[in-house]
Amino acid sequence: MISTYNSILKYLKNPLYVPQVDLPTIEKLKTVGHALVICFVFVFITAIPIYIIGATNLINLEEHANSQLLEKYSPMMVFFLAAIAAPIIEECIFRAPLYLFRKVKKNFKYIFYVFALIFGFIHISNYEITATSLILSPLLVAPQIVAGLVLGYTRVRLGLQYSILLHSLFNGLAILPSLLFV
Repeated sequence: MISTYNSILKYLKNPLYVPQVDLPTIEKLKTVGHALVICFVFVFITAIPIYIIGATNLINLEEHANSQLLEKYSPMMVFFLAAIAAPIIEECIFRAPLYLFRKVKKNFKYIFYVFALIFGFIHISNYEITATSLILSPLLVAPQIVAGLVLGYTRVRLGLQYSILLHSLFNGLAILPSLLFV
């Protein structure tokens, strides 16, 4: 896992569109697993200040989009939306287009970072939009920005199907505890 972490960090310093075409499927799946752990570690690190913000009532975490989905839909439907539909749609919007910029070697990294940032900041819509949530948005969406960077790495290095898989696993495992206590 350390090698995956180092590979991702090295890549994020200077992202280029260079797929790892010769990597066996089992190695790609191991990389996805390691990337998943990296995403969750970052989520847990950022969860602490986010929950402190919620506990101080600066942000109403009960108004989070996941809570609203759980009120509106069955647990199976919420799981489908979070773990299947959203990853496919979001990967097609935010990671698939990276292929179009594969020949823009000098500026590819900026395009890569912009897609990751937009992906992250789109997720501020999961919260009630207030002046406070907008001010705190870099912290509130930090997990999604990091996930966007890791998903971008996965998409470029391993392929779109692997970024969809990683995204699905991440969302599915993240929403699962909420579904178990409905």
